[in-house]
Amino acid sequence: DTKGPLATMRASLLAAMGSTDNQMVPTPYPALNRLLGGGLRAGSLYVLLAPPKVGKTTFVANLLDHAATHGTPALYCGFEMSLYQMACYGTARRLRINASWIERRQFASPEQAAEVAKGMDEYLSEVGQALAVWECGPNTTIGDIAAWIIRTKATHQGRVPVVCVDYLQLMMTGDRDIDASP
Repeated sequence: DTKGPLATMRASLLAAMGSTDNQMVPTPYPALNRLLGGGLRAGSLYVLLAPPKVGKTTFVANLLDHAATHGTPALYCGFEMSLYQMACYGTARRLRINASWIERRQFASPEQAAEVAKGMDEYLSEVGQALAVWECGPNTTIGDIAAWIIRTKATHQGRVPVVCVDYLQLMMTGDRDIDASP
């Protein structure tokens, strides 16, 4: 005997349990893929917790780059990093150099500057086809992300979009009563 709100979803929950549609988005980390049973599971929420400055953003950016490189639509919602910073960091990951050199435009030579420009162009051409980067602020809501997911699913049939909210604590729901609560 089932009671409560879940009972209204009983049929769809039981159908989902029996479904063989188990879409996964592989990560660039084989050991993580094994732990997750193949990769990131469609419809799942993963929360990455760690102390400040240990590489959470870099880790997630690698996940998103990998997904986007393989044609999976990906969205990075950043409350602390700009679009330019994300492009610099992606280029730095690709070239295996320090991102601060790119951000500050500290190059040893014009040749190195040209190499970095070429690296950024390649990064944006390869990853930028499927990766969206939002500079988020106080007006960015969960509803905005939900709308992006709906649009993306409609335009990328058969692809599971991947979303990262970098600094989830700053995300608003869009409901004034909830958002005003401490």
